[in-house]
Amino acid sequence: MRSRFFYGWIVVAVAALVLLITSGTRSAPGALLVDMESDTGLSRADLSLSAAIGLVAYGMGGPFAGQLLRRFGIRRMTIISLGLTTTSMFVASHVSSLVGLSVWFGLVSGVAAGLVASVLGAAVANTWFVAKRGL
Repeated sequence: MRSRFFYGWIVVAVAALVLLITSGTRSAPGALLVDMESDTGLSRADLSLSAAIGLVAYGMGGPFAGQLLRRFGIRRMTIISLGLTTTSMFVASHVSSLVGLSVWFGLVSGVAAGLVASVLGAAVANTWFVAKRGL
């Protein structure tokens, strides 16, 4: 007897969670700017520069993400993206210089989010669903 449960929905839930985590790191400065300013001693302009570097890296990662997903697979790229995001957030929470923050919070976390942000949802839908892909 065939099970009524389709495993693809778990994959969709995990993909949605990954997208929330990685894209959430790009939105964090807006909510945490005042606290980041007082904790690091950096100015808003400096923190905004790090966030802007992250947004540029996030956007630049999109064109390469599809090719990387095709070459290395969805699972591997998702794990790499989450690993880079976790590492960059951990290291960024311990740096106090503008260069360190720009590299870890800006560049590394931006690339990590860009690896999955633009293509993960479409890749999961095309891989796991034949009917009702638009849903």
